[in-house]
Amino acid sequence: MIINKTITILMYWISWLIIPLAIEFSTNLISGFFLIIKKIRYKTRNRKLDFYPLVSILIPVYNSESTLMQCLNSVASQNYPQNKMEVFLLNNQKTRGDSFKIFDTFKENNPNINIWWYDTSSGKAKALNLGILSSKGEYIINIDSDGWLDKNALKSLIIKFKSDSKISALTGVILIDPNYIKDTKNIFLKLLQKCESFEYLESFLIGRNFNSIFNSMYTLAGACSAFKRESLMQTQLYNFETVGEDTHMTFQIRDFTKGKILLAEETFFFVDPIESVDKLYAQRQRWQKGQMEVAKLFSKFHIGKFFDFFTKFPVRLLINDHTLVFPRLIWIFGMIFLYFKGYPTKILVFSNVFLYLMYVFISFFNFFIAYIYLEKQHITKKFLSKNVLIVFLLPIHRFINYWIRIAGIINSAYVNEKWDNISYKEEFKIFFNSIDKLYRKEFDKTIYKIKKEILDE
Repeated sequence: MIINKTITILMYWISWLIIPLAIEFSTNLISGFFLIIKKIRYKTRNRKLDFYPLVSILIPVYNSESTLMQCLNSVASQNYPQNKMEVFLLNNQKTRGDSFKIFDTFKENNPNINIWWYDTSSGKAKALNLGILSSKGEYIINIDSDGWLDKNALKSLIIKFKSDSKISALTGVILIDPNYIKDTKNIFLKLLQKCESFEYLESFLIGRNFNSIFNSMYTLAGACSAFKRESLMQTQLYNFETVGEDTHMTFQIRDFTKGKILLAEETFFFVDPIESVDKLYAQRQRWQKGQMEVAKLFSKFHIGKFFDFFTKFPVRLLINDHTLVFPRLIWIFGMIFLYFKGYPTKILVFSNVFLYLMYVFISFFNFFIAYIYLEKQHITKKFLSKNVLIVFLLPIHRFINYWIRIAGIINSAYVNEKWDNISYKEEFKIFFNSIDKLYRKEFDKTIYKIKKEILDE
């Protein structure tokens, strides 16, 4: 009896904790160790630039009147010769709107910068392809119009390219601009934006930074990515049939050029925070759908035999992001089931508190590792240090994103690809309408049955 009880308790603990401990806790500790070593080694390298090659900057424009000037000013403020850069504004909307006036004003105020305006209105991927084919730069850099470049961004990108001839593409570090968060009045939204800031910090300075060491980056960030022209021209350019065009391009570069795809850890690009839960829901579903679509298009990277788990990083990522989603789902409902079956409440509560604190510890650990890479980003460092206790909310933030990811997996199987997904409010409305219809159907059946029985009697 005692042995059976002990085995039952151990099985619960093992199944509940094995994935967090084996995958997330251990990999974070290992990646932290590697990133400290990387930082120390990087400091000793020569980071001067003797020659400034021509750089083409592509900026797709879509509903960005409020941010475009800041974006362009950040280009003009680069510590890179202005006569060595050319800028293409790729209008991706049906009308020019105020964006064209901003372009006109910027052009007049910055005569040393070659800047062009192109009307495309055919989607971001086609706009970028037009920009690539129209540009002449040795390096091509894509940035979003709703963000801005750190003043050292271009120079640090070229230095990184020059440091290794095998590099085909780079992605910058995307961070949330703290100034926008300060302006947010809604407390709930402000907390969400702070969580998002720490999430981006982990995603780039821990996740992609660690992947760079082993040339295993899955996605170049669409907000700020850079390519050697010769590498880009070996691809089929941006694919406009998937919402994951950045991930698709990453796999094209990997497949066709065999070159390295790395993080430029000193290139910072700042974006505004998420505006609402609806936007977060649509954004994360779009990312999920994009990943699934690219996995299908590049199946040879994502499918394999047992030992491919150790040799193919996309296989490992898919198992972690998708396959393990479902055991976690079972455990969540299993925990509720155990409670109603009389399982000791103390153990359930203790195990969940333990798990929660473990994730908080991981976030603290990642924060301190990422912090050493924010050497010159004084404003961001100050903001993050001041709000470091937000790590206690990150497990909840991840748990919410986990459910959005499940919705994304399901929707990617049944909903056609499009840029804007339905909002969570619409999703809930559809869900409750379905429940309502089902309930009404069953209710009508029951009433019909009762009436029939009465009449028969």
